[in-house]
Amino acid sequence: MRSTARIRSVALGISLLAIAGSPPARAGGPHAQGPIDEIKPKRYTRNVAIILYPGAELLDFAGPTEVLRTAGWSSAHDGKAGFSVYTVGPDAESITSLRLMEIVPQYVYGECPAPDVIVIPGGQAGQLVRDEKYMTWLAEALEASELDLVVGTGVIVPATLGMLDGVRVTTHPWTVEGIRQAASSAEVVEDERVVEAPGLITTSGMSSSIDGALLVTARLFGAQVTSEVARYLQHPWDMDAAIEAGCDWLNPQLDADGRRRQRIGALIEAEKWEEAVSACEELVQTSPADAEARYLLGVAQQGAGDHVAAIKSYGRAAQSPRYRMRAMYNLACLYAGAGELDKSIAHLRQAVASGMNDKEWMRSDSDLAALREDSRFEALLDSIGDPRERRID
Repeated sequence: MRSTARIRSVALGISLLAIAGSPPARAGGPHAQGPIDEIKPKRYTRNVAIILYPGAELLDFAGPTEVLRTAGWSSAHDGKAGFSVYTVGPDAESITSLRLMEIVPQYVYGECPAPDVIVIPGGQAGQLVRDEKYMTWLAEALEASELDLVVGTGVIVPATLGMLDGVRVTTHPWTVEGIRQAASSAEVVEDERVVEAPGLITTSGMSSSIDGALLVTARLFGAQVTSEVARYLQHPWDMDAAIEAGCDWLNPQLDADGRRRQRIGALIEAEKWEEAVSACEELVQTSPADAEARYLLGVAQQGAGDHVAAIKSYGRAAQSPRYRMRAMYNLACLYAGAGELDKSIAHLRQAVASGMNDKEWMRSDSDLAALREDSRFEALLDSIGDPRERRID
């Protein structure tokens, strides 16, 4: 992690998201009834169906799967993931991609959870179009879904279903003319990696599938969380351009209080410490018994260099079982940095007792460097045993 990541990630446990906006409306398409905010499902978690078929292009579905799985936990709120991603196939048998990789779908169409988002990859899409029962199910699923991503030659599916009348779309450069013939009333554009219409995002295929999936994430959960996902995936993404295009900055699925907390998280992520302290103080005044507010205030104060105030805020946050581990850990780091090793060890013991068990994290954390020569530190780590898969962020 980055040098200040302990302050940010140990401190957060919330996703960073946020402002408002909606894509420009265009006529036609499978969701011509209006912008996506008019058809949002009531539940927070969106079901995402990755459509598989024999000959589906690997990158066309693997790219979006990676993006949307990552976005699921990046957009998590109140214990609920933003996306629940699963694969759907024509039957329970494996499908082959690139003539070398076999993938077993998790569901057979018609038996999967009702999808809110559908991803249709390109490849040998004619195989899918010729499966009448699969296409019948897809027609119904596309009509009922909220937002869909169609990659490359996969656009032949909505074209065949008559869903592209008056819709602006793109496809793989090698198949532009073929799609124009299949959907003569659609506007099929060349030289654009991603094209958006109401409820439908099309991409030119291959690596552009990643860009399309990032746009899906930005539309549903905001530009800030999408920026997190892009950084994790090491993929270029322009947050400012997304906001200019009408994507929200903060998570549009949250209420005003949720967006307020997301804004605080974004300020902390950006290391705008004075603004973060001010925003946290306002939140504490509104909710003085809120442990999360006290904890975030401690993080902001620590980042701003006001360690005395941060110790007080962490102490209040530690009264909550939910924030005790993180608050005690940050207190241990603060005391270690101040050379108060007895207090640092005492608080680190309480962090461990509350569930902190990532020994490698503690050994490598520069904020605990003052403890490395202290025999009590190594003895404490040895007492943890085999670490479970748990992260403090």
